[in-house]
This record gives sequence, C-alpha cells and structure tokens, in this order.
Amino acid sequence: MRDSNWKKMVGIVKTLIKKHARAAKGVKDTKLPYDELTRSLDDNKIIMWERDEKLAMEKRGEYLDVYQLKIDKGKVICYFMKKT
Repeated sequence: MRDSNWKKMVGIVKTLIKKHARAAKGVKDTKLPYDELTRSLDDNKIIMWERDEKLAMEKRGEYLDVYQLKIDKGKVICYFMKKT
C-alpha cells in the first residue's frame, strides 16, 4: 500500500508540471484575442460583467446562471407536405 501511494506522490510532480505548461501556453495563446475583444467592447458592459462575475463567485447558487448562454431562438416555420 505504501509503495502505491509513494508512486502516486512521485508521479504527480511530473503530471503537474505538464498541466502547468499546458495552462501557461493556453493563457499565452488567448491573451491577444482577449485583449482585442476587450478593446472592442463598451466600457460600461465590461464593468457590468465584472460586477456580475464577482457576485457569482461570492454568492454562488443561482448567481452562477450568469455563465449560461443566453440565445434568442428565432421562429421555426415547418411546412408539411401532404402526399396525394
């Protein structure tokens, strides 16, 4: 049992280093598009989003719904053809 736990503990260092490197690369790759998007948005909208995010992290629960996508669905028009 001890040997198994020791192997896990030793192996986790390598795993965490890989995950950190992958996360750092992801941050680097997304920084430029994030900055461009932020510059193109209205300042008031950004302030509102940051306030909503802070509230969601503090209160949790239903406040986390701010992260759900809100999609306006268009009308669906179906035509059924009768076979005669």
